[in-house]
Amino acid sequence: MVASFWWVTWGAKMVCSDQVTIDRSCSVVFGYCAGAVGGQQQVFLKATGELFESTFNGKSEWNRWEATMFAVACIVLAVGQIQLLNKGLCLWSAIKYLPIYNVCLILCSTTYGGIFYQVQGTLRCLHAAEQPARSQCHDSVSQCHDQVCRVLIAHVICRNTRC
Repeated sequence: MVASFWWVTWGAKMVCSDQVTIDRSCSVVFGYCAGAVGGQQQVFLKATGELFESTFNGKSEWNRWEATMFAVACIVLAVGQIQLLNKGLCLWSAIKYLPIYNVCLILCSTTYGGIFYQVQGTLRCLHAAEQPARSQCHDSVSQCHDQVCRVLIAHVICRNTRC
């Protein structure tokens, strides 16, 4: 975010030669920033939703300062996301700008959510289908390929389980 602030404030004017290029490059940076802020906002939104769910189930956590911080952060980041979206849309057409924003939003929300909810330890490639493929894979890759990997997805599982 610091590099994004630098680019929008001074960097684009130092590197790019014409105003159209400056506007487009700044729009890309605003798209990234809006996606990054939106991804973080979605993590806070999920946490706040979980707090509301626990409240409805009779386990209120709203007396802790963290709960209030999550709700306030969710609102502040939503406002920031809208402001960044508007700044980027002013500089470039929506047809070119919004796909950049959407990609950044998806990547950032997935990454931030995975880190926050610590799913990296449980993340495995096609976990539900892995065990049946492993039982089919014996000693060699070619044997595994002949038995299971006639379908592309089974081939990917085979390679990941080191048959």
